[in-house]
Amino acid sequence: MDEPAEWPLPDETIAQFVARCPPLVNDNDDDDRNPAWYWVQSPTRSSRTDSLKDVAVFKQQATALLDAFQTELVQKKSPYFREGLRKKLKGDIAHLAKGLNVTSGKASWMLFPAPDKVNETWRVIAEAVKDTRLPVAAKVPNFYEEGNHPGTRVICVYTRDFTDEEDVKQALLELVKLGVVTQDMPKPAKYKYDAFTHLKLYRGSYAEYGLKPSIYDSHEMLGWSVRHDKSKRVGG
Repeated sequence: MDEPAEWPLPDETIAQFVARCPPLVNDNDDDDRNPAWYWVQSPTRSSRTDSLKDVAVFKQQATALLDAFQTELVQKKSPYFREGLRKKLKGDIAHLAKGLNVTSGKASWMLFPAPDKVNETWRVIAEAVKDTRLPVAAKVPNFYEEGNHPGTRVICVYTRDFTDEEDVKQALLELVKLGVVTQDMPKPAKYKYDAFTHLKLYRGSYAEYGLKPSIYDSHEMLGWSVRHDKSKRVGG
């Protein structure tokens, strides 16, 4: 991982880890700590490190897919063919990631708790990862990420395989059971995979390729309509 990271110490409980490294110290932007991501991982996961070789190959081959898409897009004038090309691109990227074994821990449910909820929400999620109720790993920054929903922090909960929709949904359902994903959330949880980050795809370029920043959101996946019921929120 490129960003500075902090992990639980050996024999340190999650409660102790969160107390030592709280995502939020105060409600202001004047946190003078060095920016870092706090991580926890499932004890069933064999390694914290990604295969840099596989990621490099993925980036190289996926970039070639994007270039080929652009070439074909110029040639195909019909909206029907263009939509088909976009669907094919999305499938090809997922197939490539699966073939290179860069699907586990490469996509996450992103939650956006309010600042006054982030420490408790993080503790609940970290405990669930350590207890293997949630798969793979989770992380939270000790800073506000630019571009996030105003007045929120972000917590990322990684899944085993972003190409397995049932696995992705099971992780979401566990987050619902934990009370950290609710129907009345101001912003639904979003599921995004890191492939777009590896390929330097950001807000301005998603539409160009017919892709979306997130693959799923919690309301769509669970068939929820927006409502406002604060009784089930963490800390509510």
